[in-house]
Amino acid sequence: FFKMIYIIGHTKPDLDSAVSAVSLKYLFDRADCFQRKNSQPVLASEANYETKIIFTKFNTPLPKVLDIKEIKPDDTFVLVDHNEKEQRLKGIKNEQITDIFDHHKAKLNLSTPIFINIKAWGSTSTVIYWFMDNAKVKPSKNLACLMISAILSDTQGFKSSTTTEVDRLILKQLNKIAQIKNIDELTYEIFKAKSDLSGLTK
Repeated sequence: FFKMIYIIGHTKPDLDSAVSAVSLKYLFDRADCFQRKNSQPVLASEANYETKIIFTKFNTPLPKVLDIKEIKPDDTFVLVDHNEKEQRLKGIKNEQITDIFDHHKAKLNLSTPIFINIKAWGSTSTVIYWFMDNAKVKPSKNLACLMISAILSDTQGFKSSTTTEVDRLILKQLNKIAQIKNIDELTYEIFKAKSDLSGLTK
């Protein structure tokens, strides 16, 4: 069997969770130091309305939803935007987890050492761009737009108490690539999609 490396967010995929999976695959493919080539970004369930709208806006296909039945014993997982077992897709065993990239408080009880990257910043996309910058990996224009959107979504347009100066700085660096002329307009669009109840299932 071919061993898969899945990059996966929490069970209720939001924008930062989905963007983190896509951007981390982009980084892994271009930075040899991680030794995570041939990884696949996936979702734990269907993405929310906001995420679908923003991925469509920036012409990027959403990762597929991983079916538990597809998971093989030798497959490994990189968790993004979560670390708690309660938020993890059922069927992922502790020993299958090799890496965690997150910005939430840690609640972990693992039997083996793994690569854990948790930084107290406003979004996981901020954390991943920090690694990109250190590895001299430049995201594509569309990916930079998605990462900016994820940062704006998770920090509530920099109004959340979780916002840090690092988030502001990294958004500026990303916008040198993305060239978004009106960040406030994009923030409004994200909030509008976030609050649109027509995207919710009954």
